[in-house]
Amino acid sequence: MIAVELPLRAVIAARMKSVHIVFRSDNQGVIGAPAAGRSFGIQENLILQHILQLFHDYDIWFSIRYVPSVDNIADGPSREVLPSHFQRFAYPPPTSRHLKDFIYLV
Repeated sequence: MIAVELPLRAVIAARMKSVHIVFRSDNQGVIGAPAAGRSFGIQENLILQHILQLFHDYDIWFSIRYVPSVDNIADGPSREVLPSHFQRFAYPPPTSRHLKDFIYLV
């Protein structure tokens, strides 16, 4: 769920509102949780609640589509393997208090 909240916060940091975001994931839990409104773990549910509130507060709607792992361009960066042409997003989002135990900035 962190992989959904962080880019969502980046979109918000870029001052975007009333937009449609398409997330692509190879994780079935990430794909199914927003539609179901719940996940399997306590931490995931907490993060999901924040995500759904942000979607509401900023009038952002979303789609989540499955992408096979072999085609998932986010796999490398999520494992700290960055492409040579990597550039950081111009509007890095602040890290929310509820995420601080789960992530660190590289």
